[in-house]
Amino acid sequence: MRITTDIKKNGLIDSKPVLWVDGGIHAREWIAPATMMYFIDVFLGEEEPERAGKVKEILEQHQIVIAPVINPDGYIYSCDGDSDRAAKAGSSCDSKLVMYATYHSYTQLILLPWAYSEETPPHHEHHVRVGNLTATAIREVHGEDYEVVQVSEMFGKVSGSSVDWVYDTLNVVDAYGFELRPDINSNYGFLLPEVEIRPTGEENIAGLLVMMDNLYKDE
Repeated sequence: MRITTDIKKNGLIDSKPVLWVDGGIHAREWIAPATMMYFIDVFLGEEEPERAGKVKEILEQHQIVIAPVINPDGYIYSCDGDSDRAAKAGSSCDSKLVMYATYHSYTQLILLPWAYSEETPPHHEHHVRVGNLTATAIREVHGEDYEVVQVSEMFGKVSGSSVDWVYDTLNVVDAYGFELRPDINSNYGFLLPEVEIRPTGEENIAGLLVMMDNLYKDE
């Protein structure tokens, strides 16, 4: 879904920079698509109307693209009893992209590039600063802690990260990954209780708005 304030009479969508947000790449991570739907409701004014001013401010400068379920066939397949299945099709971004945030579960993390290398990328200080601001905004909603960490530091060197691809290939500085509720010590794993679905959306829209408000600017 593309959210913008400026659709021309001829049907052309504005050329403002794009903020991309997605979930549901991995089929069994059901909380991610639910959180994407909550984000959409907030950006459309259906939830948390007190955030309307900040949303308007962001949309005056950017357009937002939200892909709730990148892997729809896998999502349906996992609901029928399979634990996971890879997506059949990929996604594309264009040259207007200035932010990328991909949501997964679980363990409550804000993940920074790189995954494929244990070295820190050139914009690591910016990533850490934005990650910490985002984590603080999340914590202020329901008291949940999200750890800010480079992917390779947390999981070891990993290939195939969409965050790395966006950062390195598309040259988008603000590329981040999220692992949503529950935390690492929970017994729920991927089967997050229904009562925690809305709070996960509430805390993460707070974090996302802060992230969108602190994009990298060339010196």
